[in-house]
Amino acid sequence: MSNNNINEIDIRPESSIYATYQRLSYKPTYALAEFVDNSTASYFEHEEELKEFYKKNGKDYKLKIYVLYSHDKSNSIIKIRDNAYGMEIENFKRAVVLGNPPVKKGGRNEFGMGLKTAATWFSKKWTIRSTQLGSNKEYAVTMDIEELKRSNPSTLPIKTSEVEATAHYTELVLEDLLKPFATKKQKQTVAKMITGMYRRDIRNNNIQIVFAENKDGVWCDFEGNVFESLQKVPAVKFTQVKPRTILPGQVTGIHNETLCVGTFEDSFEFAGETHLVKFLVGIRDVGSRKEAGFTLFRRNRAIIGGYEDNYRPREIFGDASSFVYQRLYGEIDVDSFPVNQAKDGFSWDDGLEDAFIDFLNRKVGRFKIWATQLRKSDESGAKKVNTKLNKEANEEIKKMLKTSEVKTVEEVIKDYNEGTEIPSELITAIKNDNNGDKKDTNIMDTVITNKSGDNELSFAYFVSEKVNPKNWITISIINESKGLFSITLFVEHKFLKPFAQEPEFIIFMKKFSLAYASAILDLKTRSLDGKVDPLLITNKINEYLLED
Repeated sequence: MSNNNINEIDIRPESSIYATYQRLSYKPTYALAEFVDNSTASYFEHEEELKEFYKKNGKDYKLKIYVLYSHDKSNSIIKIRDNAYGMEIENFKRAVVLGNPPVKKGGRNEFGMGLKTAATWFSKKWTIRSTQLGSNKEYAVTMDIEELKRSNPSTLPIKTSEVEATAHYTELVLEDLLKPFATKKQKQTVAKMITGMYRRDIRNNNIQIVFAENKDGVWCDFEGNVFESLQKVPAVKFTQVKPRTILPGQVTGIHNETLCVGTFEDSFEFAGETHLVKFLVGIRDVGSRKEAGFTLFRRNRAIIGGYEDNYRPREIFGDASSFVYQRLYGEIDVDSFPVNQAKDGFSWDDGLEDAFIDFLNRKVGRFKIWATQLRKSDESGAKKVNTKLNKEANEEIKKMLKTSEVKTVEEVIKDYNEGTEIPSELITAIKNDNNGDKKDTNIMDTVITNKSGDNELSFAYFVSEKVNPKNWITISIINESKGLFSITLFVEHKFLKPFAQEPEFIIFMKKFSLAYASAILDLKTRSLDGKVDPLLITNKINEYLLED
């Protein structure tokens, strides 16, 4: 029997069941997405009413969703606040009571469980308050999970307040967080994933999502940038993937400059049901093992993927070293697929996924062929390393090797020309290759002076883009008595090439190869007979790589 008392809400069955939701296997991004789903569902259901109301008042309207975070020694709090349509008492009760789905089930908040389960998974205590456009009542209720476990009440009081009839909002406050945003990286990942999941809402320029953190009264975005006020923190933007342009002759059958992206619509049958699939598929201009892959959408909200963790079945993408794995991307709509309760995946273990993969593999076949052929003409990621990225890497190398000096080749040559005392053999090695010809320089070419006690070594470090090299690295002697050596990393080696289109990987290999070579040379030059125990090399590399 329903409780019609406006001052309280019936939370039967046993209210202690809420505590069990703290053991659900949510991920922070998808738990947070439950709240964004509710805000966007309210907006889409009442979009015309909201826009008409503001139009009559000579204003434009956009849905704005704030995700606000604060943390101190005593408490961590997340607030999700929107200016959507809001709720009157019946919808408000429905939002809090378990297993009470919305009347209209075609939206994103279809199960009637997400807010309760996600809020309880996130926190020990949460409060929701809301007022609907045209109402003069704000309703609020607090769920204290520890108190519910102790007293097991059948009802909870609803706090009712008078507000302006023009007000419309919903605010959810999560306190005493069980899953706080512990690191800057976690905050950034959550913001990027939510941005990717709701990219289509953001693209249409009617919806804005703002992530902000309050640090001792100062508002910052999740990147750490400081702003005068919360209102100054900008909404997130989604950066559209840039597709590859195929030039004549790069792939078989393409004779004109072609943008490597396309949209399609088709259907397949499974278990007597027809599934319509709409998809955009392309090849990324810049490869990314993290961001490539398919994002699977349902009702214009990403279910799988968004920023990373995109859908990459092996049957289509191959292994992580393949060009297809790093370059093929797409947005695929599968509105008819059943979604799981957490909305972080589909209920398709009955063979639906296998049928979908077979269907998809046939549709994207030509893109896979193009990707494989393009790989042969793709430039190395070494050309994509910019000055800022290389400078940051050199600072990390200086700290890692505990070295006195890390300079680019251009800086060393300039110092030499201005009279700085630098061994002439080192300058010759920098300027010329083994044949005496002028060497092609790379922004990553570096000279490292490494002092370790009474042992001083200088390395001329080069990044080579030689095609099909035999070695991944060479270590050469310039002048052993003076401690001068040359190190060359060959990024086109077959072992490195599958990953070498990404500048971040090139930077990683620069740091690792220098740790490797430095360990060998430091130990070799200290050895009386020039021999080095391999285990000592391993220990030395570990010592370098563990440096903060």
